[in-house]
Amino acid sequence: MTNNPKNSKSQFSLETLWESVNTQLFNVGIPGILLGISISHAKEREWGQAKIFCLLAVTAWLALKFASVIAPKIDTIIQKLVDNTEKSITQDRNFSEKRYLEALKIRCHELEIEGFKGDLPLLALEDVFIPLYIDANPIDNWEKFIIKDIWTLLPKVSRKRGNFPYRCIAIVADPGYGKTTLVRYLTLNYANFSYKKHRALALMPIPIFLRSIYLYIESEREPRLPDIIVEQLERLPQFQPMHLSSAWFEEQLQSGRCLVMLDGLDEVPDEKRHKVSQWISWQMHAYLKSQFLVTSRPHGYNSEEFQGVQKVGIYSFNQTQIDSFIDKWYFVVNRQKWRILLLENQEREEESYRLSKEFVDLQVKSEAAAAAADLKKQITQIPTLKKLAANPLLVTIIAATHRAFESLPKRRVQLYRKVLNLLLEDRPNRRDTRLTFSYARDNLDLLRPIAYNLTIKSKLQFTAQDAELWIGKRLNNLNSSSEITVKRFLHEIQTIAGLITGGESNLYQFSHKTFQEYLTAVEINNRGEGKALIKHFDSPALEEIICFYAAITDATPFVKAALIKKTQHRLKLAYRLIREGSRVEPQLRFKLITALMEADLDGELLSEVRLEYRFSSLLPLDENTSITTGTISWGEYKLFMDEQISMRFFSTAKNITISSKELHKPAVGISQGDARWFCAWLCTQSNLQSRSHVYDFRLPASKEFDQLISNEETTISSRDHGLSTVNDGILVTRTKLPQEYKTLITHLSSGYWSQADKETDKLLWELMGHTPAGWIRSDQLEKFPWEHLSMIDQLWTKFSGGKFGFSVQRKIYSELGGKPDGKYPGHSIWHAFCLRTGWMHEDKYISLDDMDFSLLSARQGHLPVCTGRLTNVSDYGAMGPKSQWTFLLIIFSRIAVH
Repeated sequence: MTNNPKNSKSQFSLETLWESVNTQLFNVGIPGILLGISISHAKEREWGQAKIFCLLAVTAWLALKFASVIAPKIDTIIQKLVDNTEKSITQDRNFSEKRYLEALKIRCHELEIEGFKGDLPLLALEDVFIPLYIDANPIDNWEKFIIKDIWTLLPKVSRKRGNFPYRCIAIVADPGYGKTTLVRYLTLNYANFSYKKHRALALMPIPIFLRSIYLYIESEREPRLPDIIVEQLERLPQFQPMHLSSAWFEEQLQSGRCLVMLDGLDEVPDEKRHKVSQWISWQMHAYLKSQFLVTSRPHGYNSEEFQGVQKVGIYSFNQTQIDSFIDKWYFVVNRQKWRILLLENQEREEESYRLSKEFVDLQVKSEAAAAAADLKKQITQIPTLKKLAANPLLVTIIAATHRAFESLPKRRVQLYRKVLNLLLEDRPNRRDTRLTFSYARDNLDLLRPIAYNLTIKSKLQFTAQDAELWIGKRLNNLNSSSEITVKRFLHEIQTIAGLITGGESNLYQFSHKTFQEYLTAVEINNRGEGKALIKHFDSPALEEIICFYAAITDATPFVKAALIKKTQHRLKLAYRLIREGSRVEPQLRFKLITALMEADLDGELLSEVRLEYRFSSLLPLDENTSITTGTISWGEYKLFMDEQISMRFFSTAKNITISSKELHKPAVGISQGDARWFCAWLCTQSNLQSRSHVYDFRLPASKEFDQLISNEETTISSRDHGLSTVNDGILVTRTKLPQEYKTLITHLSSGYWSQADKETDKLLWELMGHTPAGWIRSDQLEKFPWEHLSMIDQLWTKFSGGKFGFSVQRKIYSELGGKPDGKYPGHSIWHAFCLRTGWMHEDKYISLDDMDFSLLSARQGHLPVCTGRLTNVSDYGAMGPKSQWTFLLIIFSRIAVH
């Protein structure tokens, strides 16, 4: 059989065609391969398989076609991922947790004395920070839980988060109570790992100052908290070298590693505050594992907008805290001064000219102690100043003012006036960098309208353009001899005086809101617009301005307005005005107290009012003595208890838990000793004292009690005669004392035993009609009036809880066998007496510098010391043991006669 050439040629062509098609299909890719397989099955007449692979080929082709469309977008996404990875690697080089904390330490290291700049000392915050006492139930609840350390509210290492009630905290307190300083202190402690000594859980501190970011908040959910954090930090110089990442902060927040501190809700304008509050509340719920803390003045915080947030307050400084701050302040200030002097001195080539570090340290301590003692003395001698010093901001300003002038004003408005003169005139004129306007009055003429316009517009921040509208004309009138623009004026006030901050993005504001409020009050007074304040008497936002204005003028129109429209807010504010020393007639004050008694008050304020009302309605017993007509209530006694517990008044009285249900009931079952402590506390209450008189408060004598129950006005009957022992209730006698006793009472009530001893010495000389430079004969001492000796002794005994006083010393003397007849008892008795009182150690008299002026550690009868007053007893010559016992024994004999 032969092959047909024609057929062979045909066969060859088909084979070649198939190979060519198959090659092209493979070149197409997967769809082509699948289609080729489908054709192969078709050639073999396997139609089912051919259909399947054909469908697969079409599907693959469509998929590739779709991919070709989105491929560029996928490439873009992949490229971004690569870029972000590279950027993340770069960020890791420039941003790390360690660098973040280092920047926070720089930012919060210095104590910021708000409103103070110039050559005032640079103080490290941790060197002068005084722990604040926290009121766990402020304002709303009478039952208080006093916390002496903020760390108690923050999570501990050993505490489970699920059982922790203070995840979200609102610190609500009046101006100047250290809210912002507390935020900076916590930030610093978490940044430098000092939190470990408090056994606190490791947290990432995130301070946010709401006055800087509220403009960015658009809704309760926008912007996200990590974005706000980055927005705030990027504007600060410490963080500008870093590449901050919102994603990094998001991760920290979600993992619960953060302590977010949102400071100054009250500094957000009224129209924005609701939205900002909603935003804060949302963030607290969005990051359920992290810790939150928000701060505000009372008028800026609405509890209804912060469900589940624990509100706490801050107690004013007690005497121990004030003294501790003053001691730290002056030690650090003097250490700073001498460090600079020592550093310069050590560079001298002549070794003989170099100072000794040991003696420099002694000089630092000596100078600091002397300056601190002088400041404390001035504070204790002026009751209004003592009250101001209880405010953490004001005690800082007081210390700075004392350092500059060495003397202090007596009232808050006078203090602010002096501070502004310090910042705008005294200090700039002593420096190379001076203000264009060298007089404070010219600068104040320009600052007051700015403060005034900010207040009436409910704003804190302003631009240079705003200031141009408000002070442009005044500036031109003052600017007759020099060229100065509004912007330059603002720059000077910011950089030299420090009363204004900001300038970034052309936004300025006062360095502390209280300066704005004070200047507004002065401007309102200058414009004669005080009546407008009365119309806005019900506005909480204007409360501080009203207080400043009433202190500048008087409180009379506000008290009258409160008595016409007796709302709780008006009555409370009017009462605050008179408590802070604003002038008002005594009759009008009594009407206000009566109105407050009739108002629906509760808690602490009611007890304060009731106490003042009680001592405004005493029953006179004679010209100088009056007595309460009813017994002290538990609410009034609780005021004393609270001050003892918070250490604002030292006492050894038994701590008693008093229920809110018992506040109206008489305080019964109080011991004699504790009742005397209560009377001592009454002496420290400035609202119970008088500008024209000095009052002492004590338990009544039997004859005084008899006078009381025989009077028709009293609520005590003869069957209640057990009250004379105060086991069933406390009655109090008020005695009018000569003005000479005022300083002694002030020192004793403050626990300044050394100053009280010196004042006792001075007082004894004055009452005898002599000065310490004169001479006194023993017969003159013997005629010294027992009434004064008795009063001085009672004051010492009362304020020391029976530990100090002439009668305490006389009792010890009698127990050792001495007779109070003014005669020397012999060496053995006198020697034993001096050893027992701690006046001798190992048979040697101790010096005045070595006396123990501590109530806790001193021996019974250790004070008062009879040293300074003995030097000029003429019968016995110079200072020495013989003159000492002579003076004392004569006093003992006079006390014994009584």
